Amino acid sequence: MATNINCMLHCRRTSGVTTGWLLQHFGVCPPDAGPVQVERHSRAWLWYLLACFLLPDSSGDTVDSALLSILDRPWVDIATFSWASCTLAHMYRQLCDGCQRKENSSSIGGCLYLLQERAFEDSRPTVLWFWRDVEVVTGWIDGRYKRYTNELDCVTYHQIEWMPCYREEIEEAELSPLCRRDEDLWRAVVPLIFFVVVEYHIPTRVLRQFGRRQVIPPHTVSTDLSFHRKRRQGRYSETDWQRVPVKAGEAHDEAYFVEYLRWLQAHTR
Repeated sequence: MATNINCMLHCRRTSGVTTGWLLQHFGVCPPDAGPVQVERHSRAWLWYLLACFLLPDSSGDTVDSALLSILDRPWVDIATFSWASCTLAHMYRQLCDGCQRKENSSSIGGCLYLLQERAFEDSRPTVLWFWRDVEVVTGWIDGRYKRYTNELDCVTYHQIEWMPCYREEIEEAELSPLCRRDEDLWRAVVPLIFFVVVEYHIPTRVLRQFGRRQVIPPHTVSTDLSFHRKRRQGRYSETDWQRVPVKAGEAHDEAYFVEYLRWLQAHTR
């Protein structure tokens, strides 16, 4: 990746390079390329995949240079990183930042494909698309926001798919084994870390989704706003982030769940 470093410096991006620059210099690997050049192009492709698909920012055309510190390692080391956790942490932060932007030109980063639930065209998909009768709302932006919140306020208990990961359509779709390979970790309460971004995975708030009894009130951990003040500017010492082990929990009980719904309606909107 050290090749063409002078060209990289002329991109005039403080946080990385443009996608155009990366495609221009590494978009096509020459047919007669040697092992070193093939490896260099492979790392560049992986850089593009991570920075532009799984971990994009809101700039739209910047390939983040922070990832180079990882991609310069041996291949076996790169594979040991929890890229799924990084992707979720980055997307959670981007969603949080995005909902606070007010400019008309504001955009959002993160792997938004994860929010679309759309199926790939291969024989063993890893995601599915189940949306039906989606209505596009146009017009004044504040009006659209109120329309969406009103629609959510009208949702009733009977309209919710409480166990989306176990619905019949999923079983019939013959998903890739990768989808359930780490099923025993789905309910782990752990920090999701991507450089200085720290976001907690808190499935204890939706235990019904996993066929477990939803406790009242739901167990949670602190998601202090100080997490969101951490940026790449400055240095931060390593922290012993809290980790909560996965517990089996009691199985779902419909009578108890009715009590949970009463509590939920009394404490939430």
